[in-house]
Amino acid sequence: MFHENLVKFRKLRGFSQEQLAEKVNVSRQAVSKWENAETVPDMVRLSALADVLEVSMDELCGREGYIGRSVAANKNEEASGKDSESKSPESKYIEAKDAKGRFRNIRFSQSVIFCVLFALCGFLAGRMLPTPTNSASNIAASIDVPRPGEASETVSESSTALSANSLADLQAPSFPDSIAVTDFRMDYAKGKTAYLSFITSYLSDAVYTVYISYEDRKISVPAVYEGGRYGFSFDVENWHVDYCFTLEVSDGENLASCLIGEMQVSGEGNNGEIGAWTW
Repeated sequence: MFHENLVKFRKLRGFSQEQLAEKVNVSRQAVSKWENAETVPDMVRLSALADVLEVSMDELCGREGYIGRSVAANKNEEASGKDSESKSPESKYIEAKDAKGRFRNIRFSQSVIFCVLFALCGFLAGRMLPTPTNSASNIAASIDVPRPGEASETVSESSTALSANSLADLQAPSFPDSIAVTDFRMDYAKGKTAYLSFITSYLSDAVYTVYISYEDRKISVPAVYEGGRYGFSFDVENWHVDYCFTLEVSDGENLASCLIGEMQVSGEGNNGEIGAWTW
């Protein structure tokens, strides 16, 4: 299984979850969910994992028969090496040619898979793009052709107005004036670290930051999007204190914010860990 192979190869390379997450540009929580079989990475992340762990995607995903054939080949390598001296040059040439052919078949299969996925992504992206309301044929049909002797200024003015309207229709949606958060919850706690998540609108080019205020302090942590939710974590420093969470969304030019919610850690667990919390 993928999650078992991910744990095995990560430990084999001597990486921690944090180190592996940094190398593939994801959060440590994402790596933890992959290893716990809660989520799976997309093709881009899967390819990056295979490169970092120095294995093929087939081997990382546990493709049936692949690992078994690799292990069997390694076990038989010494035995085949002992017989290599007794083989004729013709036999060695045929074996080398067969091995090269198998390697080409594997690379060709991988190339076909990537081409199909690339085409599928392009098709889905095209389906999600907004359709212009005024096509070129509609614009041409709406322009009045002047009769002989009439002034051409009317046609020029109509064309300019139609062009302006068409450009306005093709403009991308503007940054929202306000945002809202739903389903704010505590996912789990480990030691004195709390892991929380919420749902809000997704803007691909925006940066999501959570500000945490308590007593006379204010800290900020990034919110990471995964599985339809934004998640973040923070360390609880003081017990029986009201913590206020505020979300800030920015695309570099515009800024929007809203209150996520409040929480109070009302009790300590064993060994000074988080034991209970109230909203």
